Amino acid sequence: MKKPFLFLLFSLSILSASARILSVRATLNGANMVPANNSTGTGTLIGTYDDVAKVLSFTITYSGLSSNVFNGCIGVGAVNEIGIFIGCKNVLTSPTTTTIGPFSDAHSTAILSGNAFVVLETQSLNAPEIRGKLNIGVDVFDNAAENAFYGIGGYSFSQYTFPAGLQPTPYVHSGPSPQNDFTYVITTNGGAIINSAGVISTTNTNANINIELKGNNVRKFACKVYAYITDATSSSSNIINVTATTNLGNIFTQTANISGTFVGFNVNGNENEYLISVVAQFQSTPSPAAKIALFNIMAGDNSPQNVALNFDGDNDYVSIPSNAGNNTGNYASFTVTCWIKPDATQPSSAINADENDILSKWAGLDAGANNNYPFVARYLNTTQADVNKRGKILVGIWDGTHFPTIVSTTAVNDGKWHHVAFVKTNTTNTLTLYIDGVFNGSITNTITNTTINTTPLQIGRRGNGQNYFRGDIDEVRIWSSNKSQATIQAEMFCKNPNTTALQAAYNFSNGVPHGNNSLITQVQDASTSANHGTLHNFAKTGDASNFMTGQVKYVSGSFSGADNGSSWANGFDNLQSALSNNTCNDLFEVYVAKGFMDYKPSTIGNISESFNIPSGMRIYGGFAGTEKSINERNLALIHSTHQTTLSGDLFGNDNAFNFSANRNDNSILPVKIIGDNVVFDGFTVKGSSSIGVGIYITGANATIKNSRIIDNAFIGLNTIGENTTISHCSSTGNNTVGIFIENSTAIIKESLIANNGSDGIEIYVSNGTRRTSITNSTIAFNADNGIKVNSNGGTSTNTLKNSLIYGNASGGILNVFTDGPLSNTINYSLVQGLTTGPGNLNGNTVNPQFVSPLANSVRSDAGDYRLKWCSKAIGAGTNTGISPLDLDRNPRNFNGTADMGAYEFLGNTPSQVNNSNITGTIDAPTYTGGAIQTITSTAKILAPAGKIDFKAPNAILLSPGFEARGMGKYFEAKIGANVACSN
Repeated sequence: MKKPFLFLLFSLSILSASARILSVRATLNGANMVPANNSTGTGTLIGTYDDVAKVLSFTITYSGLSSNVFNGCIGVGAVNEIGIFIGCKNVLTSPTTTTIGPFSDAHSTAILSGNAFVVLETQSLNAPEIRGKLNIGVDVFDNAAENAFYGIGGYSFSQYTFPAGLQPTPYVHSGPSPQNDFTYVITTNGGAIINSAGVISTTNTNANINIELKGNNVRKFACKVYAYITDATSSSSNIINVTATTNLGNIFTQTANISGTFVGFNVNGNENEYLISVVAQFQSTPSPAAKIALFNIMAGDNSPQNVALNFDGDNDYVSIPSNAGNNTGNYASFTVTCWIKPDATQPSSAINADENDILSKWAGLDAGANNNYPFVARYLNTTQADVNKRGKILVGIWDGTHFPTIVSTTAVNDGKWHHVAFVKTNTTNTLTLYIDGVFNGSITNTITNTTINTTPLQIGRRGNGQNYFRGDIDEVRIWSSNKSQATIQAEMFCKNPNTTALQAAYNFSNGVPHGNNSLITQVQDASTSANHGTLHNFAKTGDASNFMTGQVKYVSGSFSGADNGSSWANGFDNLQSALSNNTCNDLFEVYVAKGFMDYKPSTIGNISESFNIPSGMRIYGGFAGTEKSINERNLALIHSTHQTTLSGDLFGNDNAFNFSANRNDNSILPVKIIGDNVVFDGFTVKGSSSIGVGIYITGANATIKNSRIIDNAFIGLNTIGENTTISHCSSTGNNTVGIFIENSTAIIKESLIANNGSDGIEIYVSNGTRRTSITNSTIAFNADNGIKVNSNGGTSTNTLKNSLIYGNASGGILNVFTDGPLSNTINYSLVQGLTTGPGNLNGNTVNPQFVSPLANSVRSDAGDYRLKWCSKAIGAGTNTGISPLDLDRNPRNFNGTADMGAYEFLGNTPSQVNNSNITGTIDAPTYTGGAIQTITSTAKILAPAGKIDFKAPNAILLSPGFEARGMGKYFEAKIGANVACSN
């Protein structure tokens, strides 16, 4: 009898670690032109972009144009910008397959950033007639690029082994936590799912393995692929195609045919694109018979994570090959920097046990010629005989005879992050040490022999295998230049290092903080040297000896602990303490817990004080105050149990939504953003004065997410100049305008603007060309207009898609034409007073059927603007260019096509049948049955988007054999009345 064996597969195409072949897709029409036109023509471009060769290869199809096409052109420029052409080709017939390129570095960057488009030029116009944005799709990774895939970083759910035996079909996996749920469902087209030796396989040979990715949140996926063969003879027919599909229809396939296949897919570029399925199938009938097997499955997102590396002090270390960048010679200058957070207790099992090496390029005293070393950085622990050295840093170099060293004057054993910078200046023959940018000593460099050796650079231990360091290390950087104190101070808080003379940069960002990182074997060198390091002995799971949360300033508002921001236990009592402004502010994130009370910008009643958010800062609210990383923040609770409120009510004397008194002593601008690239996420902002603004943004690129702006006595949010993105926010119950956009380019999506005392949104343009894009938002029951547009000397170009404007006192959209061009493009929306338009509902006759709206005369945030089951806005939107999640963070496209408005309806049409039986599959999150509803033994509950609420007015009977199988979180039976709704 022949024994079965596992036959590893290999990708047919080999990519270099730096090469990416990206899918590209574009949908062309007249509405996308700048300015838009009424062309009936449409087109589609599908292709790939090679970011090394900088060449675009594509097939373009088109129809319905006014005349013959003569050119297809690629251009660069943002949506709604005319842009410039960077390459054209004749596309006289449809379809046409061709290539354009190579492009310049600058133009390639624009393409990769999503700032590129394609147009078709027609003979009758002698100009472009239709246009579409180039959406960059998916990177593919094979064996050669496996470490590059893990180097992407981001939050992920990894499953390395699976329980043995026959599994239920569908086979559901979900994790890593209820707050961040990456769920996938595995089925097969032949037999059943069976797991053997920790891998997923099938009972039948020649069967597919189909993986559906739920939740609209998976942007990267990887697995190892095997062929499980029952005959020891291999055959070229045992080729497996692994195909990934995105919600935008982009499809990529990895082909494998011999042992050892790693397959990875990463969605790159378009933030609204995500993976929806992965299918593994034989290219042809395998001979001999074989089964597909998968393991080491990783599903996750690719958003940047704040990550450091924790060393356990027992045997953890990173080794980095010796190269010219880390092997500095006698007469060469250098700067070596890192961030460290030492544990209070260090190991003491070595000679010189009172020292613990942070960075070391030394093989030990018995290493002969390798005895010398170009630099070392050590932590002097609390067992030092000299009490004046305890908790301090030692740096030095060694030529075999001379050992010039510096011991810091500053101790770093206070539980906080500290920056260490060791500088060698050849021109003055000096060594200098800075701690946190402060001068801590300088000596003459006394070496006379070489310091060069061939041993690896080691992080976390001495090169002879002793003196291990316990604690966190991050941002290890080496430059072949001597940096001044001013430069060190300017760069130390920068997440991205200055690349001039940069020889090495290790930021440890490829791991998941506190997650399962067992597959990761390397740390990536972000410099051009690409001299990657190897992890040794790390547990790579749990809260130690693993990737951890990096530099964070914690604000607990608990009025306990050390009030130094180093941890939740010792968090700052007031937010102001965390908002120090440096040249860069993107290294340290700020996490703010609910606290005991609202956070206020002034403790002495100074109405001119604000929470000033400096450039580059990423600040997050909505924490309970116990989370180990931002991945544990529960977004479902950020506006309830864990609500973090920034309030301008300095004296605590406001009456909610009553603006007639007690508002002149409030902060004028509770939150002020005046620097670029700020992320402000997870807050409730309220209580500005009667001449103020809740969130004031001026001259800055900012992103406002997951926030509520309520109860401000003047304007809710005001953005002036530059670019602002407002995502998954609500601005409700403010005394005048909900959002005021002044000479700014703004993107508003998945947001609610309701019950404000004037216009919901006001757009004012007095100079330049300004664009406002509003998608999947609800602007309802405001006291004046839904949107007012005033073009007073500038050009205002606005787009509205998948949105609801309804119930506003004066009307839907008011255009105030004064002294500048103004255009509004409205598609797949319901706007009161607007009766026509592509995909639009009649705004004069259709009621969107909100669950519980409030009158437009009411200032409040209590209205419920979700949709009832009979709303005509359900499934009436478009899936093109929309966010994956709605304002409630629920998946879009629940019934195949997205709804209009801020909220996706996750239910189904209620049944009016009494005493009905259900014997099939229930897969809608809400099911409302008849008076007495029976679920029989053949029924199954499948929860594709979270929980299922099964409702009936009088009784629910669960018959024997009933099965509830959660693809999401849980099944819940409820008794309740049907929701009345009629159009």
